[in-house]
Amino acid sequence: LSDPAAPGSLPPVNVPGAVVAYDAASEHAITVDFQLQAVTVPEEQCWMNPQFHDYDYETGRCLLAHRDLKLVELAGSGATLVDTYDVEGTDGALRGVVGAPGRLYARVSHGYDVWAEDGLVELSREELVVFDAWDGGELDETARVDARGSGYWLGRMKAMGNRLLFDADNGLGELDATDPVNPQLQVHDLYGYGCSDLQISGNTAYCAMGQYGLQSFSF
Repeated sequence: LSDPAAPGSLPPVNVPGAVVAYDAASEHAITVDFQLQAVTVPEEQCWMNPQFHDYDYETGRCLLAHRDLKLVELAGSGATLVDTYDVEGTDGALRGVVGAPGRLYARVSHGYDVWAEDGLVELSREELVVFDAWDGGELDETARVDARGSGYWLGRMKAMGNRLLFDADNGLGELDATDPVNPQLQVHDLYGYGCSDLQISGNTAYCAMGQYGLQSFSF
């Protein structure tokens, strides 16, 4: 888009997995792919695993999908794998990744919501993972924040520099990672029920709420 009047497509570059974040200044990208693991476990234990992918009722084989973050450096028509990072561990599932210059954010789910006739008996746990500058030679995880206090579910995420904004069932979530080692989490009240769309322009976030209108937040 260097010439908006004549946009052009560059030659494709083969990278490991799907590109989920890109830093134009350093020409570094974050990609995600997955590896399938077959295990033999009871059906319920299979689908309650956050990494659940599929279950074969005939063979009792459970397929789990494990996803790694990959740091890739682009150069011309080629790409070099710089670093691979296991963000899920053995009991987590990667649910989203967004990046901004100087920060990378990932959402990892643990556990599964279990309901009984008299209500919820076990609640899944959501973590927001912060990485410091990802324009160098490795992915450096600096903090993990338990986001359970931000509601029962987390939706779309948007990176705003040192801040991560995300849609939650009880407001607009904000993770301030100005200090990447000690990020601060808070939830801003909304006039309506969640954001049907979340957009960022400069230092302002706009939350579309259907019949409740548009609410903006400046940071």
